[in-house]
Amino acid sequence: MLNLAPFRDLIRRMGEDVAWYKAMPCDCYNPATNYDAQRSCDKCDHGFVYRLAGTVRALVASQKQWSMHPDLGWMMLSELSITAMPDECRLGAFDKVVLLQRTSLARERVRRGADTFPHLMPVVVREVADSDTVYVPDVDYRVDLANRQVVWLTEGPTSVYAVEYEYRPEYWYTGSDMRSPRPANSTGDMTPIRGTLSLSRPEG
Repeated sequence: MLNLAPFRDLIRRMGEDVAWYKAMPCDCYNPATNYDAQRSCDKCDHGFVYRLAGTVRALVASQKQWSMHPDLGWMMLSELSITAMPDECRLGAFDKVVLLQRTSLARERVRRGADTFPHLMPVVVREVADSDTVYVPDVDYRVDLANRQVVWLTEGPTSVYAVEYEYRPEYWYTGSDMRSPRPANSTGDMTPIRGTLSLSRPEG
């Protein structure tokens, strides 16, 4: 009989808070046309609708491995692995995980009219500018973090502008190197689930 208490205690002590977004196939999904390769659907991301399934504690660790590139030869690649208790977070392929205790920096083009940041959890906007002007917060614009948008208070830019902002980094759960939970004892407890996180969307 395997005692899971040490695993659960390790994840709570050494882990970090993550937001788990579950991937559910969108209505636009059509395998015959490679689901939504043209990204014409405004409700989904690569054929999946993402809904927040919860905030949980998970162990996130970096791992490195050698990979053969056809042009560059052997390269050291770094990626993240995640370990969580399956009764708290039952990860599946194409799910997204947002690391709530870390931040990353983005500088991106945003189109006027949409004004929406692509990342799920922006934290703070550092600068909004176009090729001619650096705009002033609370004078030219305000930031609606809940809706991931710049709200203009003046005429502002006419088409495309740039935004520098910090956000919570998000990863795809690839399902590679996955260790599915298995029965640990006669009471139905299951061992932790483990897999790889990637900044790039998994193929499938």
